[in-house]
Amino acid sequence: MSAVFLKILNLSYSASWLILAIALVRLFIKKAPRWITCLLWALVALRLLMPFSLESAVSLLPSSEVVPADIVTNDNPHIESGIYAFNSAVNPVIETAMAPEETASVSPMQIAVEIACLVWLVGVLAMAVYAFISYARIVRRVRTSAYVEDGVMECDDVKSPFILGIIRPVIYVPSGLDSETLGLVLAHERAHLSRHDHIWKPLGFMLLSVYWFNPLSWIAYVLLCRDIESACDEKVIQGKGKDYMAAYSQALLDCSVQRRRIAACPVAFGETGVKMRIKNVLNYKKPAFWIIIVSLAVCAVLAVCFLTNPKKDEPSGEAPGDATENVIVEQSTTFDEERVYYYSGNHFTGTGMDPYNLIDFYISFSPDGTYTWYETPISSFIGSGTYSINDGVITMTDDAEMTGTERVNKFTISGESIYYAAEGSDNFHLVTLADQDRFVLGVNPIEGWDKAEVTEISSTRLVWPTDKDLVTRGFSIDADDYHPETDIAGEPGDPIYASMDGTITETGFDEKDGNYIIEKANGAVTITYCHLDEVNVKINDVVTAGDVIGTMGSTGRSTGPHLAIRFMFGDEPYDFLQLIDAQISHDLPDEASDGFTYTYYSEDGSVYIRQDYRTMKSVICDGDLVIPVDISMGTYGPKIAKFDADGDGKDEYLIAECEGTGTGVSRYGLCIVDDKGSGYQMTRYDSDYFARLLEDNIGYDYDSARGEFLVYEILPPMLNRWDGERVKPFPRHDELEKIVWSDIIGFEFRDGEVYLTAPTGYVYKDSPVPDYERAVIVSVKLYIDEDSDIAPMWYYFELSE
Repeated sequence: MSAVFLKILNLSYSASWLILAIALVRLFIKKAPRWITCLLWALVALRLLMPFSLESAVSLLPSSEVVPADIVTNDNPHIESGIYAFNSAVNPVIETAMAPEETASVSPMQIAVEIACLVWLVGVLAMAVYAFISYARIVRRVRTSAYVEDGVMECDDVKSPFILGIIRPVIYVPSGLDSETLGLVLAHERAHLSRHDHIWKPLGFMLLSVYWFNPLSWIAYVLLCRDIESACDEKVIQGKGKDYMAAYSQALLDCSVQRRRIAACPVAFGETGVKMRIKNVLNYKKPAFWIIIVSLAVCAVLAVCFLTNPKKDEPSGEAPGDATENVIVEQSTTFDEERVYYYSGNHFTGTGMDPYNLIDFYISFSPDGTYTWYETPISSFIGSGTYSINDGVITMTDDAEMTGTERVNKFTISGESIYYAAEGSDNFHLVTLADQDRFVLGVNPIEGWDKAEVTEISSTRLVWPTDKDLVTRGFSIDADDYHPETDIAGEPGDPIYASMDGTITETGFDEKDGNYIIEKANGAVTITYCHLDEVNVKINDVVTAGDVIGTMGSTGRSTGPHLAIRFMFGDEPYDFLQLIDAQISHDLPDEASDGFTYTYYSEDGSVYIRQDYRTMKSVICDGDLVIPVDISMGTYGPKIAKFDADGDGKDEYLIAECEGTGTGVSRYGLCIVDDKGSGYQMTRYDSDYFARLLEDNIGYDYDSARGEFLVYEILPPMLNRWDGERVKPFPRHDELEKIVWSDIIGFEFRDGEVYLTAPTGYVYKDSPVPDYERAVIVSVKLYIDEDSDIAPMWYYFELSE
């Protein structure tokens, strides 16, 4: 019987969500026919009656089994409501109060469930007794009824008309009703019979008797009774005039009685929501067809979303054993990808640690049969070893050389979760797990950083587009002087040359630009040639830089013969003169400046970045190759290097982008410009990105025994051994309040490798402002793959004063 009771609890939980949804929907479909609302309550009955349900990806139920069937036998009893906050609040209480003792023959949870089951049965019996007594009293009252017509009896002891009986229902009416009122009453009660309400209402009460412990069940039953009566009212007055509705309302008022209790029967004319029903009758209007369609659609949506259960991951197999025991799912020893599990309960504290020092716990399995586990952020301890799977049990054996002892821990597999098994386990370093503590499949935090900003850019090889070089108006994007193009004066009929290799995408005449040509070059570059006299190319023509595409003119809004050339990189206008200047100025001395344009060379002088502070544009210059890049302009300028950073055989451009702070302290992001064949791609990691990386991967602690702050690496690389000493004391600890990591990030390019450097910040007791001048400097080597993704090489971890 306990199993039945637990099933009833789970069905009640699932139906509760549907009841709440219907109660909410009723407020928005007031103009819909009431028979549709009754149909919604039929969905609740179906949900309560179905012992099983289909699974659906669109199910809105948080959980289909809030109380696990094995809760009475589980050594770690818990609920699965699907609501994390609720589980987190309730499960610790259950686990503490109901955890079985090793010497006890019966668990506290089993006793609690049996008591609850007994209370439930007593409640069901009380509801049944109440219904039987109520029915018997009504039968006794109508014994002296007089025959009126077939199926209709008149009784002196009846105050309001009603229907009694299920197999052979009879309509009972009070004595003394006039013929008009009697006709209206019989019309209503026969509408009940045609709708089979004399069956549906007792069925609803039976369900209420079973689920009496759920307050929402009582609310659903009360609303069902109201909707049944309103649906019959609408059926009777449909198509009738105002006089009929007024007479019907008067009949309701005359036959109304005060209802004192909820009853299974009879289906009474004037006992339910009479005031509201009269108001609805007098204001009744036939619902529009679209309202009916929308309401039925709402019913369908609620049925799909609440009559189905949320999907579960299909297990790959079952372990042998008794069907009443916990199911253990067998899983292959070869994974398609690295599997990372994390502790899904409340963050827990380590042994001997302060309660506020919370630890996250991750276990990462790899396809080659090795694993790594690590505790963050307070603990720096990590472990690694090998694992094996047998009959759905993972046995993890720590590497004794790395962890100091050969610990063995066991987990059982279930879907996308693993459960810690206390028996046969040594547990971990700082934390103490309870038996059956659950870990869920997650994302490897080492790989979980926000993806960097990636943009497609193009290189340029330019030619001057005319034979003249007189620039009459330059490029400007200032709001007061917006001119996103360059004007070059000449003579009528002078040839106009294609400035880049590309394809003609458009030609035509515009009131402003006159005769124009638009060329698409290198994917992202759009060049517009304006005010032409003649156009000598057609759409889809492929042109080479230097080809004649037209002649100079003075068409459109022009004060004389000239060419207006407009460059766009994507949606951004770009200064044509800056590109040309960058292309022809590669012999400029280091740090050359005319007050607006600055040049920053690589260490070997092979490439440089040119930045124009008038247009806020930057370009990489490599011989006659010019690559526009969108990078910040800081106080100390960018750094650039060119080498094969990802090992693909081709050099990349690496830029330490100075973002500037205005405080005299520089901070840098890292940009990787890579040739993708069809164009260049720039991947940008700002300083905040690396600050988060450091914050999450390098920590500090206070060693009370030595009286020193220690800095250490939290997350080493997966599958790599601990390599060397990673702990360094901070000096002047007596005055030190705490240590912080900021976004004051730097980069060094050494021998074809990239190193991230950053200082720790000292916060002293007498000053809240971090002091970076005397802090420990962290240096981490970065690995760059072919997709320009960055991974820290944590085994190369330097600390220096």
